[in-house]
Amino acid sequence: MDDADGGSVETGGAVATSEVPRWGWGFVLACAIIPVLTVGGLVPIVIGVAGATSCYRVSRDSSIPPRGRMLRCAGITAACWAATAAFLAVLAAAL
Repeated sequence: MDDADGGSVETGGAVATSEVPRWGWGFVLACAIIPVLTVGGLVPIVIGVAGATSCYRVSRDSSIPPRGRMLRCAGITAACWAATAAFLAVLAAAL
């Protein structure tokens, strides 16, 4: 539940009440496509789902200014792609 100020009644923290902005969907998609491009596998699926979920939540968090949300989503997406590249490099070295 949330109160009139947009804060949580239980925790007093901010509640994400806004919809996902258009730019947010781009970051969600950029992470969600990781398992598709790597043709599946548990590690890429976990990386992609975790990144997409994080970008979805951050982009909706109205307690953070839009520029900050966009930068955080960019960082999350970059980290997911870096983790995917590192995983693929380790996998290639093992083969």
